Amino acid sequence: MSKFLNGLRNCFVIVILIAFYTAMITGATQEVRSKRINRQFDEIKESVDMLALASIINAECLTCTSAEKYAVGSVVINRAEYKKKTVLEIIQEPNQFKGYEANQYFADSLSIKIAADLKEGIGRDSSLFYFFSKESSPCWSDNLKIIVNKDFYH
Repeated sequence: MSKFLNGLRNCFVIVILIAFYTAMITGATQEVRSKRINRQFDEIKESVDMLALASIINAECLTCTSAEKYAVGSVVINRAEYKKKTVLEIIQEPNQFKGYEANQYFADSLSIKIAADLKEGIGRDSSLFYFFSKESSPCWSDNLKIIVNKDFYH
């Protein structure tokens, strides 16, 4: 009888260990799945932001120099970080970027390269929150104070 009870106890321990191990794997699998879904969501959000940044650079600076395109992209990224919003949310703010509703709101190869550079910190001016070209400055801009005296920073 003693051998029988020992064998039964060993089987019971094995069943408990298998159940515990299965629960751990299932929990770990759900955690891994959840992390993977969150990572995929972040990657999609990042892709949308990159496309939006490239598109607004193109729309706002269709005929600008590369330096001016980097400036526009810097403005968008700086505002997004400062306000803790996505690039798309910044671009969609009312009366901020007229290019958002323009026919030129699409990404071309140069604007995609510039957006990628800016996301990596290349060519980015982190002090820039406003930009307009001297050639297209509205009349109200005459009263603005120039903080940094460069061709395209105001």
